[in-house]
Amino acid sequence: MIVPDPASSAGNPLRALQGRRMGQLLKILLVALSLIGLSNLYFANWLTLALLGLAGGLLLCSYRLLQRGLVEGAAALMLWALTGLVSLIMWVDLGLRDSGLLAYPGFLVFAAILASRRTFFTLLAFMLVNISLLALGNLQGWHVNRLPPVRIGTWIDLTCILSVIASAVWLLAGDLRRALVRLGEENLRVRQSQAQIEYLAQHDALTQLPNRVLARVRCEQVLNQARQEGECAALLFLDLDNFKTLNDSLGHTAGDRLLQHVAEQLQRGTRSGDTVCRQSGDEFLVVLGAVADGDAVAAIAAQLLELLALPLDIDGVEVSATCSLGIALYPADGEDFDTLLKKADIAMYRAKDSGRNNFCFYDPQMNTSVLEHLQLITAMRLGFARGEFSLHYQAQYDLRSGRVMGAEALLRWQHPTLGPVSPAVFIP
Repeated sequence: MIVPDPASSAGNPLRALQGRRMGQLLKILLVALSLIGLSNLYFANWLTLALLGLAGGLLLCSYRLLQRGLVEGAAALMLWALTGLVSLIMWVDLGLRDSGLLAYPGFLVFAAILASRRTFFTLLAFMLVNISLLALGNLQGWHVNRLPPVRIGTWIDLTCILSVIASAVWLLAGDLRRALVRLGEENLRVRQSQAQIEYLAQHDALTQLPNRVLARVRCEQVLNQARQEGECAALLFLDLDNFKTLNDSLGHTAGDRLLQHVAEQLQRGTRSGDTVCRQSGDEFLVVLGAVADGDAVAAIAAQLLELLALPLDIDGVEVSATCSLGIALYPADGEDFDTLLKKADIAMYRAKDSGRNNFCFYDPQMNTSVLEHLQLITAMRLGFARGEFSLHYQAQYDLRSGRVMGAEALLRWQHPTLGPVSPAVFIP
């Protein structure tokens, strides 16, 4: 892998790691050059020994640059010193049969990891040109490298080259392994965070139940299956009775505990394939799939009311969660989530009006009543603005004395099209 040039700064962790590895590599190279130099001194290879000395001096200069924080310059100087040393020795010694040729791949590995992209490709081009010229010279006869017998110095050169490359590759591969492990751990944390975000986006934080977003998805899945199997399904809309009173009197912590209790009881009272969701506040939805008919749904609704009515001790106060429950059936009342939700909501309010702690199935008359109610409210607001309401006073008499004891104030509504509207209609 070729590493692009990072910014040279003390705060760059990659540059700091490269600096440490280069320092270790330079020390290994200086030791290796010393061993190879002793071998050439023993065999009186003075030209090779001079080249080794020059390369050693350049490596020391590279180490000085590294100490000053010039990592890129130090890496370039080190690589060019080594490449130049090996190339010159190949020309004056064994050519393409020289053991120094083994060092070329190692230098390219160092350049790819420690140096810049430009240094890497320049070194590669230089090596290719060098071995091409050597091959051409040997083939054309204008430069012929001698082929002496294998000696102990060859073994020492090969051993040092392989040892240096192996040590450097082991260090750099260790960095790569650690980087891959850290990358794997980071990817795992990202996946866990994404899963957590997705879970929070689809579930209620307090009760851990699916929220309205997931309720829609689950309901559509149930409806699709019911449509394919020719079965019935149901959507139950549940609203707790007098929850605000309990929440205000005992506190929000007690209210949260009651909501968690309701969630647990609803899950207990439904089947494994059913879905219980928290709609909002003290409202819950229950999606029932594969139900035989309305009687089966009524049995489940009655069981839910019974479970919710069981007393719960909250800080020494015994409370029970009664509720009003509206039911909409598929396909009789609708064929999509929004339609069933609307009609279950209407049925729930009818259950509240019927005395609470009760359930009620939706019927079309309910929708008519709701529309009439909305139209009445709109007409009342317009009537107040138009002055259609008036006060009438009715005297109150004492039957014994016949005297007026007081008066009763009566509100009357004269609608322009409906005529007189009874107080029994608009006062409630």
